[in-house]
Amino acid sequence: MNMSFNKYFIPEPIDLAKLFIANGAASVVNRKIDAIIGNSTSIQMFDRASSLVQEGKSDETVLKDLSDKFPIYFK
Repeated sequence: MNMSFNKYFIPEPIDLAKLFIANGAASVVNRKIDAIIGNSTSIQMFDRASSLVQEGKSDETVLKDLSDKFPIYFK
């Protein structure tokens, strides 16, 4: 049996915001991840987006929420 550990080296907040804008929240957070390594603000952004996507929120709604919560990264 192949047991892999999926680490995600999360980008800095400004780069993560660009990923959310360019690719949509669902495509950024919908991946198999066992551990996230990196900037704590980026991890908070990712966790928030992931929770909202799991609730069934649209990419537009998630981006609006992230923009309100982390305005300096979503200009």
